[in-house]
Amino acid sequence: HWLTLIPQRFTKPATEAQAEALLPRRHDLKEEVDLMCSQLKALNSPAVFCHNDTTIGNILELDLQPDRVAFIDFEYAGWNLRCFDLGNMFCEYCGMVSMDFSLYPSKSEQLEFLTEYARKAAELSTKNGSTLPLSLDVSDLQREARVGSQASNLLWSIWSLVQAEHSLIEFDYVQYASIRLNEYFRRKDEFLAIGKALNGRRGKL
Repeated sequence: HWLTLIPQRFTKPATEAQAEALLPRRHDLKEEVDLMCSQLKALNSPAVFCHNDTTIGNILELDLQPDRVAFIDFEYAGWNLRCFDLGNMFCEYCGMVSMDFSLYPSKSEQLEFLTEYARKAAELSTKNGSTLPLSLDVSDLQREARVGSQASNLLWSIWSLVQAEHSLIEFDYVQYASIRLNEYFRRKDEFLAIGKALNGRRGKL
């Protein structure tokens, strides 16, 4: 669990001072992680094979097949909730070094992507002679992506704090964690409302 790898105090005084000024304490992050886990449980997003790191540098356009792309760098790939890969994909629209959340895809852009995602998933399922025991309803996918994007903000902020202590790469990991956490808290009510609505719907069944 990355959360347990965040040091109580950073080794470098400058890093500790920056974290003290910009970030909540680790026990506060634990509360947010627990809250997110409860929301993900309510969402009931299926576990699928995920890339988990769809930065723009990991998606290549193919010269000989301009209507297709290839994914590279499967270091973080593995089984995960579908909502994370969808939401993380949308967060990556905003960049990494200096994230601009105004670039987060609009509702129409999300629907265009998710409609094609659902179409292709159904096509591959038919081709392989398998059945998909999961929803490909676009409204469900969009709901999943909204919660997944918040899971992405929370996870990469925690990852960044681990890197701030251990990475040898010259990068302002504390500042990056702060950016992702600020966006998480800015949109926190949004994903809480989704979880509340889902629990309310199940309570009427």
